[in-house]
Amino acid sequence: MFKSLFSFLFIFTLVINSFGQDFEFAIIQDKDGYVNVRESKSSKSKVLDKLNDGELIYHHGKEVNWIDVNYIRNDTDVSGFVYFDRVKSVSEYQNIKCLESSENQILFNSNDIFISITKQKFNKKLHKLKFNKKYQDVLDEIDGKRIYGTDGNLPKHEYSSFKIIVNSKELNLPNEGFKNLFEPNFYFTKINYDKENDRLFIQSLNSDGAGGYAVIWYFEKGIYKGRFVTIPF
Repeated sequence: MFKSLFSFLFIFTLVINSFGQDFEFAIIQDKDGYVNVRESKSSKSKVLDKLNDGELIYHHGKEVNWIDVNYIRNDTDVSGFVYFDRVKSVSEYQNIKCLESSENQILFNSNDIFISITKQKFNKKLHKLKFNKKYQDVLDEIDGKRIYGTDGNLPKHEYSSFKIIVNSKELNLPNEGFKNLFEPNFYFTKINYDKENDRLFIQSLNSDGAGGYAVIWYFEKGIYKGRFVTIPF
């Protein structure tokens, strides 16, 4: 068992390293309510887009005074540059400590926050599988959606439930928020809480050793705002 765990962590560490050591989910924080996304690292460069205060992005660290941000707009990956002080990494907020973890469940607890996340074995009988027409052993879709967590293989595990309580209120993460996310990894699951704005972030790096992805779920004032899934190479 120890050898198996060591082999998994070694392989997954290689996947994580391919993400880049400075990979971070972050949130736009600007008193003006928005920030310009520019084509290059200059305040005189072309404005490509605007990001509103509170929008999620990911980045690979600061380059002088600029951050190369990546985000999703209309289901399309978009990138550009914003000034570094308009971005705050999610990891800078309060870290909610892991209470305990087992093979199929992880618990987090800190003062008025309690979170339980569980996973289960993937049961192909409960899903609609679509295989590649040319390579019939390669899985293209599950339940009509893109697959995160495997590289064309049948998943071994999937999320089964999220129980989230903040300030005595149970928050709802709808099933659609995690149904096409496979191979959950509790070892790389983190919770952060922005107490001032009552914002909760749940993030994880998941993989079967090949189909690595990063995901973050975002709640504000007890309301689920959505998720951000990326393959941050």
